[in-house]
Amino acid sequence: MKGIRSSSYWGSGLIVSLQPRPLVVASRVVVPLSVCDLRVTIGHLHVPATVVYLGLVAVLTFDPRCLSPNAKVPSISRRRELKIGDDVELLVQDGKHQILQKQTKIAAICAIRTTQGKPPRSRISNTEGIDLVDPFEHYHGGVLRDPLDRGILGIWLGFGEGWDDDGKYCWGNIGVNFHDYILPIIDPLKRGVDPELRTSGYEFLEMDMANATDLGLRPERAAEIDKIGANFGAVSRPIMVAGTLVPRVGQTGGLVVGDVLLEINGKSVGRIRDVTEFQKHEEVEVVVLRDGQEINVKVACQICQDERISRLVSWCGGTFHETRVASLEEATLEFFNTLKREGLGDPFTKVYVSGCLAGSPADENLWLDTWLLEVDGNKIDSLDDLLRVLLTLGNKEDEYVRLKILELKGRTRVVSMKPCRTFFPTWSLEEKGDQWICTEIA
Repeated sequence: MKGIRSSSYWGSGLIVSLQPRPLVVASRVVVPLSVCDLRVTIGHLHVPATVVYLGLVAVLTFDPRCLSPNAKVPSISRRRELKIGDDVELLVQDGKHQILQKQTKIAAICAIRTTQGKPPRSRISNTEGIDLVDPFEHYHGGVLRDPLDRGILGIWLGFGEGWDDDGKYCWGNIGVNFHDYILPIIDPLKRGVDPELRTSGYEFLEMDMANATDLGLRPERAAEIDKIGANFGAVSRPIMVAGTLVPRVGQTGGLVVGDVLLEINGKSVGRIRDVTEFQKHEEVEVVVLRDGQEINVKVACQICQDERISRLVSWCGGTFHETRVASLEEATLEFFNTLKREGLGDPFTKVYVSGCLAGSPADENLWLDTWLLEVDGNKIDSLDDLLRVLLTLGNKEDEYVRLKILELKGRTRVVSMKPCRTFFPTWSLEEKGDQWICTEIA
């Protein structure tokens, strides 16, 4: 699958629950996707595991019988306001399964920002990170612990920062607060239900106070933001709307890129953690600074898409699955207008071209990061539509198939592709319970 740069990944996870089923939190650098042969090492055993949630972090589960009867879940530290300069303990695990421990301090508490990738990939946004003084490098996964009560304060995550000027992909590590970002995911999973975190659909970033003042920020508002920053020992930084994350086609009103957030549901905004209020409500009332004026805006919040892939199809050497939200982040308005003209509905159900095997018919005729709209004149609105059409094609190998594909910029292309079932058979892979079932399509 395009964007997966290695055949294997490893790192550390944290067991956060034992009942009613074990739950392990791991970094997305360790578990980048759910379609994989996943194993966790517990003591002297390699245990098969499955992904039950994929978002900011990956959450895994496994057979509880593999655990020792004496296994315990690490305690969670009491909720308190972490501040720059606070003492913390960083614990990571090296490649020989040795625990490395370091006493250090919080160096900064600020927004985590990862850039858009080619191909589109999952990235961290609207999340507050905890940076440390002289942390361990090159270890993906660990915990931040309170040196007094030995309770967990946060998760130490690895994340992709993007490509540097030399074409090398760069990785980073940073902590996230356990109470703010991990518990809202874990608590519903403990109850056996999926998390229903919401998103405003916008990306927020910090900005300089001086720039906000130039835009018309009143002294009283600046004083409120100063007070919030002082509470955790940081320089005051207002929060602005930097872009969109989720398509808002057909929706009117809402926020505008360049808006400065002042209040969310009556609460002052002065740090990136404050935008977690969007996760909790279907609609929020926001006061923003726009064109030098304070205005009230209502923002509808959508359910965050779980990034797990439960089914994919391989045809002519191409890999197809439903659309991921990261793929739509860079889509243009013309992309959605084209879908509408084609009579196709929800963009999240569309069939996305995720990868092509080298030398295959798909490799020669399809483009990655595109969508399949038609096969031989048959509209493709979902994976089910694709499978039905593929069944009607049968064993035809001497006839070309006409395909219509859609690019991110909204441009359509028509190509012809000659199937080769001998070397590139058609099959589907579907997750059923804790197993992946591969079915060859005749």
